Amino acid sequence: MRLALPLLLILLAACSGPRANVHANPAGQVTTGVSTGVGPVRLGVNSNGRGTVGTRLGWLHLGMGL
Repeated sequence: MRLALPLLLILLAACSGPRANVHANPAGQVTTGVSTGVGPVRLGVNSNGRGTVGTRLGWLHLGMGL
């Protein structure tokens, strides 16, 4: 799994429209992540080293963590 993270980061850098995300919950825990769009699909990786895949259908956001 450690090899997958650098490969995913390279893939994200090669795609157009990269995004940097910072999330803070009410308990004060902060997580970061990067994502990019590939067609209607968004691919990303968070600070825990886990991948994410998601899309939007109008106002509805559908996503899955890997």
